[in-house]
Amino acid sequence: MNKRQTEILKYLKKQKFFRTSDLAKKFNYSESTIRRDLAVLENLHLIKRVSGGAIVIDDDFIENPTELKYFVNSFEKNKIADLALDYIADYHSIFLDSSSTCQYLGHLLQEKKHLTIFTTNLSTADLIDKGNISHSLYMIGGQVSNGKVSGSITEKFMRDIEVDIAFISCKGVSSDYTISEVLETEALFKKIVRQHAKKVILVADHSKINRSYLFKSLSLSDIDCFITDKQLPQDFVTYLEENNIDYLF
Repeated sequence: MNKRQTEILKYLKKQKFFRTSDLAKKFNYSESTIRRDLAVLENLHLIKRVSGGAIVIDDDFIENPTELKYFVNSFEKNKIADLALDYIADYHSIFLDSSSTCQYLGHLLQEKKHLTIFTTNLSTADLIDKGNISHSLYMIGGQVSNGKVSGSITEKFMRDIEVDIAFISCKGVSSDYTISEVLETEALFKKIVRQHAKKVILVADHSKINRSYLFKSLSLSDIDCFITDKQLPQDFVTYLEENNIDYLF
């Protein structure tokens, strides 16, 4: 590891996350040089390269995999959150699931007024609360694990409300247009969310497309809108059009 790479690592330890383009400006080197330096640091298991930049692998990230997940595909999640925000009007009631994509959307809600917000993600609730001016915020109860809540108490809470819009993500969207999850509890909960939301918007980046997992939650035909970051395969586009599902990227 050379002197420049050492300096980059020191800087990253302070910032936790930084974009490749910003590192290039900071150290006055080309982005290609910085990318090579980041590759060296990643091979030494000191950082992890993510979309557009890098994060430091320290004890905090190792102990909190949810925090690491937040930075993966960050550019794509920001783009999706920006598009999703346009669906929210002042005084809306909304649900944000436990996904990192919905956490990015949570950052933007201070641009709206008098929302009623429900979430199952502790970090999302915390960041909304810190920037809250006029919103009513509800942290849905349940068993806490990895920064999110789930279980029978969570399900009962969701059955007792009806929101204007529910924003959900997923583990995968398969080639047969099925939305799926790794955990049975996640799949079941999203079925309940569908029943208690006037509109359901799926927010999922391109890495989720053509992926299938054990537990089916919904079909794409069950949602009202699909927001992603890249053009979907044509068969997906045709399916969405035939089922009158909004589609943005």
